[in-house]
Amino acid sequence: ETFSNRVLFCIKPASQQQVYSFPCVSPNGMRLILDYAYTGSVTVTEDNVMELFEGAELFGIQDIVQSCCSLLSQKLCSRNCISIWKLAEQYNYTELRDKAFLYMLYHFEDIAGYSAEFLLLSGEQLADVIGRDELHVKQESAVFQAVLRWVNFAPEKHRDHMTILMSKASEAGHLKAS
Repeated sequence: ETFSNRVLFCIKPASQQQVYSFPCVSPNGMRLILDYAYTGSVTVTEDNVMELFEGAELFGIQDIVQSCCSLLSQKLCSRNCISIWKLAEQYNYTELRDKAFLYMLYHFEDIAGYSAEFLLLSGEQLADVIGRDELHVKQESAVFQAVLRWVNFAPEKHRDHMTILMSKASEAGHLKAS
């Protein structure tokens, strides 16, 4: 029996045991992190990448974080680009953040028309997106329709942003060949 095994598996009396809480890590994410700690390997999939990313970030496991960033970058789509952008922004992963943001700008009409994540953007975030010169839309009216969809989703909450958003939507420079 090695010293490390005795330390890891030593059972302490209940009065000496401590409970640690990691609310930002799901139970499955914690299980994957613990499996990695014991085996040195983990499989990053589309199903576990978000929870694994947050757990690996919390515990500073850069190998897993990089694997997660790589998979997230490869799997960017209209359905997930906003959550990936927000995650990368939260943890300051600029390369992934910028890639997700550009994806959002280049696929704005699809995202604004069909993504549930789009409706959860803050007014400031939406203003930032529609105010960018890089925003690609086939018709200027698509930006107005997107703003109206966003406002109508939560009128009481979003109404205050209407003036600035409509102003941003009316600014020139959004038409790009798509």
